[in-house]
Amino acid sequence: METVYVKREIETLLIKHLKSFSVVAVSGARQTGKTTLLRHLLKKTHDFISLDDLNKRNHAVKDPKGFVDNLKEHTVIDEIQYAPEILSYIKLRVDNNRLPRGNFVLTGSQQFLMMKGLSETLAGRVGILNLHPFSVREIEKEPINTTNVFKKFILRSSYPEPLVSKDVEIQYWYDNYTNAYIEKDVRLLYNIGDAAAFTLFLKLLALRMAQPLNMSTLAVETGVSVPTIKSWLSIMEAGNLIFLLNPYHRNIKKRLVKNKKVYFYDTALAFRLCGLSSNEQLFSSVMLGQLFENFCISEARKAIVNTGAEAQMYYIRTNLGLEVDLAVEKKGKFSLYEIKATKSVSESFGGNILEAEKSIIPVGICDKCAVVTMNDESGFIPGGVEYFGIGKFIDSIV
Repeated sequence: METVYVKREIETLLIKHLKSFSVVAVSGARQTGKTTLLRHLLKKTHDFISLDDLNKRNHAVKDPKGFVDNLKEHTVIDEIQYAPEILSYIKLRVDNNRLPRGNFVLTGSQQFLMMKGLSETLAGRVGILNLHPFSVREIEKEPINTTNVFKKFILRSSYPEPLVSKDVEIQYWYDNYTNAYIEKDVRLLYNIGDAAAFTLFLKLLALRMAQPLNMSTLAVETGVSVPTIKSWLSIMEAGNLIFLLNPYHRNIKKRLVKNKKVYFYDTALAFRLCGLSSNEQLFSSVMLGQLFENFCISEARKAIVNTGAEAQMYYIRTNLGLEVDLAVEKKGKFSLYEIKATKSVSESFGGNILEAEKSIIPVGICDKCAVVTMNDESGFIPGGVEYFGIGKFIDSIV
């Protein structure tokens, strides 16, 4: 049966980049659909070469100039991180003919190695995009049911293959995905040392999602040094598995903690790394609140990345105990959000937001205060704080 292509939100941004840059780089974790996206959009205009093919990879590594000289004028090169040697020759070829736009499209699943090579050789010539797993708006029709899509993204996946292919055994898929990530990406491209300790680190990190990170504690529990923990976090960020949320600290640095929070782009991966697998475990777990917060904030992040919105995300937590899950700064204005894994709405939900609006955010620049719940009804609680589900939340972000 022919697989149905799912339109990606990032397509509009990708087309703009193809019209603006000679080289476009599309990064993202394994299995997010980079090749599928590019084959769908560029199958009539570009040749495709994958460096997963060992023969082509050996050619690119051993004779990078010859490899690039033989490329057609419009070419997609998949998994560029395996042959960074060719980047300088792509630069020379582009510099010799700067008129064609979208001349070369590069993909890779390890952002750090890609970006290092790109920044050194293609600065000013390359437009960079990140493709993440499916977003809610890519797979759900309006009106979006928050609880249903949350369960779908937890119990199935937000990665294309396990989400779309119903015959995929989810636990096996995630076991293989994690093993491939560790063996093919981490061990092949980085010197991580003890793979067993790294696997433990992944699980401990999942248990701490949506929580301020204490790297010293993580180091003790995994038996490695704090610099190693920092390195491993960078590796996971580079692989587009996680992102870190900074605390908001403008004008109040001494009052705020400095620990970043960690979130997984795919909440189902975090769910399974926590040792959970069923609907019953999901809704009875002490992790439910963290999982729902991870789901909502990862969707906010995807929306910003996919649309190219000029917005920054933070969380708020002071030493006096005031916490707000998400603060989004866009065009000089702030939106504050609390995230609650419940269908019931309490007047108390708005307390922290209103206090942060009054004492943390500069006067006059907060234009939205809202609570995101599992209930898709919308309305207001005292103080002018809105409440709504995931659909209206995402719309409010971008």
